[in-house]
Amino acid sequence: MDVVRRFTQHAKTHSDITHITFRTVKKTDLNEVERLVIHTLEAQGLHLRNIAHTSVVEGERDLDLVVAPEEQEQWLLGNLEGLQDAQQRIQDESLRRRSAKRFGAFMRRRNAQDALFLLGLYLQAALPFPKRTELSFWAVSCLPSDRGKDTPDALLCRVSLSMQEVFSLWEDENGLYATFHLARTPFEEDLGENWQGELTAAGWEWNDHQYGPGGHDQFQLVGQSFEDIRDMLLIRIPIESSRFLDSI
Repeated sequence: MDVVRRFTQHAKTHSDITHITFRTVKKTDLNEVERLVIHTLEAQGLHLRNIAHTSVVEGERDLDLVVAPEEQEQWLLGNLEGLQDAQQRIQDESLRRRSAKRFGAFMRRRNAQDALFLLGLYLQAALPFPKRTELSFWAVSCLPSDRGKDTPDALLCRVSLSMQEVFSLWEDENGLYATFHLARTPFEEDLGENWQGELTAAGWEWNDHQYGPGGHDQFQLVGQSFEDIRDMLLIRIPIESSRFLDSI
């Protein structure tokens, strides 16, 4: 790469560049190194222009074409009065045919109806205008094997936004459990610097697992039972956290 030429190009577009650093990296390692650098800088409070690997994308986003920025802001704040989703879901018969076998396996699971209830609760609570934005911005993957309803430790379904997995429902011999990928910021703002300790004290299981597409501002929360998952989907802070991560 011609560093001088690249810097000159950026300087013509961005007038606020104050420093420049670069390093030699193998091409095969470039994406991983870039991701680590971006997350490190974000953690230091720096605002970045990068789109890939960042927690928040500045400026216009593709979502703006389907949901107006004003609607996004009101939805994120929980001001849902007057906001209208589409009347019907997108009908994709080809997708239904391709997914029929896995959906049949899903429906044979002993906790299928409870899983559908929780999935619907998540979609309504955590995704912006789910009927308008389905397939374009989010999708549900039906993932169980077709080995029958009694196979343990099955991943039943997963909600993804682009390449970011945000909600997964699992089944084992004890019933359902779920993993949520949530934004850290709402927890930090509501619970303070010791937000992890507050979660632990409240009996919630969490860890630092992250997916690259979601950026630095995320962690994983685990729901250990149907009741646990349901309660998480009805409590204010996790919903705000889901919405914050899902909106970026």
